[in-house]
This record gives sequence, structure tokens and C-alpha cells, in this order.
Amino acid sequence: MHWLCEEVVVGAAHCHRRRPSRRPVANVSGSRYYHINTYVIVPSDTHVYSHEHRFFVALPKVIQKKVDDAVLTIDGISVRNTRTDAVTISINSSVSSSGSIHATIDAFTAIMYLEDKLPHTPFATLQMPETHTGESIVNITQELSTVGETAQAYIDYNAALLLNESIRMTVKGDTYVRVKGLKATKVNFEKTVTLAG
Repeated sequence: MHWLCEEVVVGAAHCHRRRPSRRPVANVSGSRYYHINTYVIVPSDTHVYSHEHRFFVALPKVIQKKVDDAVLTIDGISVRNTRTDAVTISINSSVSSSGSIHATIDAFTAIMYLEDKLPHTPFATLQMPETHTGESIVNITQELSTVGETAQAYIDYNAALLLNESIRMTVKGDTYVRVKGLKATKVNFEKTVTLAG
């Protein structure tokens, strides 16, 4: 006796068969063929959700690690147009990252402070432009206030440049990383670089 499967779903772990129908489907060379129904037990929605849930929980951590592994290089900082209450600061830098996933890092506001001077008091607030994975040139020119809360921090920054062979400076801010087809992921951008004094 021969059996013909009426329905087969690939990918499940278990299946059950019904009794064959009494109606023959075909008669070839004297053999009688009968229908049988093959059923499969598909993993429950809970299991599917569990896998998706783990994926979306892990994704922000993966993206944050990519940001952590990115390298900020500052090629130079220049100060001009000095006034009693402000200066114009220009920073030439680049951000490089590895990986084949194309992503966009949103523009964001970052603070800049001396890493080895506690407490960490920002001497500058920077408007970081939008960048992309790979290597992005980040050149910033903006007005920097030298009065108010940042006044002493700015004095300390200039003193550290004059008195040390090198200083460590940190750029820090929160932003979003956007990967096509996925929800934007909030990340912390924090890079410490060493500058010659």
C-alpha cells in the first residue's frame, strides 16, 4: 500500500498522521494510493516572541559597543578672535569605526572637559555634526563662552596646555544611531583623547 501526503509543512519537530481515506487517489500498475494528512506542531508564539525579544534586547548593546570601539582623532584645536567674554574655537577631527553595517549617528550636543581634573567640569559645549560608520571628518568651528560656569574650567584647560607635555581631554554626549529598517538606538558617545601640550 502507498500513501500520498496531502500537506507537509517543513521546519517543525513533530507531526501526526490521520487514517488514510477510503477513497483511492490513483491506481498505477496495480498499486492503490491513498491520501493522508500530515500535521506539524509549529513552535508556539511564545517561543518566537522569546527569540525576537532576546534579539531586540541585545541590539542596543551591540550598537553601543560599536560606538565604544570607534576612534576619535583630534588633529588640532585652534582659538582665535579672543574677546573678554568669548573666543572662536575650531577643532579638526575624525571619527572612524569598523564593520560592514551602514549606520548614521545623529548630530548631538557634547561637552568637553579635562579627564584628569576633578570634578569633571566642562570648559566647552560642542555641536557635533551627523556622522556615518566608516570614517567621517568632523570639523567644528563655533563660539565658546569664557564667562559664567565655564570660565574657571577654560582657564584650567589653558593652564594645563601650557604646563604639561600632554593632556587628556574627554568629549561626551548622548545621541542616536540609526540603522536602516531598525528603530533608532540611544547611545552614549564618550571618547578620551591625548593632546600634546
